[in-house]
Amino acid sequence: MEIFALISIIIAYLLKLIYPKLKGQIGEINVKNELNKLGNEYKVFNDLLIYSDNKTHQIDHAVVSKYGIFVIETKNYSGKIVGNINDKEWTQYIGKKVNKMKNPIIQNHGHVLALKDITKESLNSFISIVCFHDNVELKINNNNNVIKLSNLNKSIKEHKKVIIKDKDKVIDIINNNNIVDKEIRKKHVKDIKKKT
Repeated sequence: MEIFALISIIIAYLLKLIYPKLKGQIGEINVKNELNKLGNEYKVFNDLLIYSDNKTHQIDHAVVSKYGIFVIETKNYSGKIVGNINDKEWTQYIGKKVNKMKNPIIQNHGHVLALKDITKESLNSFISIVCFHDNVELKINNNNNVIKLSNLNKSIKEHKKVIIKDKDKVIDIINNNNIVDKEIRKKHVKDIKKKT
């Protein structure tokens, strides 16, 4: 019986360690699958790692089209999310449980600036989107680009004004700057863990 209890404790501990990462990966897979339905006018990048401003930036998703460069931060949260676009932190309510989270709009703005730096496109060429899972209730004031997964492609396709002159050039720049080296990617994750 003691061995069973020990095994149960070890399994519970391991699940506690890997669950947040697994949950995030599932959210990113769901967004990736949705973005793959956009069609040939759009080039989708998933899990980009680029170097800019003397540091690495991990970007969940970027979509390049002649209508702009969409930079998407994925959040696989549940419950109710409350905040304002300029707040440093937002609040998540799950029943009586209250959690704080960094404002993903601010986080994604850093990703936009990193992509702007490498592509040399104007800031007006970028559309920042924060995408939550459909089962969340969003109470975010003053922003139309904080959306649920079911509205993602519709939101992207609403942009119809041509603002990128050479889409293929932008795609090549992003491809050439995407860091695929596994050791650098591991170091990036380690550095993020140190910060948090």
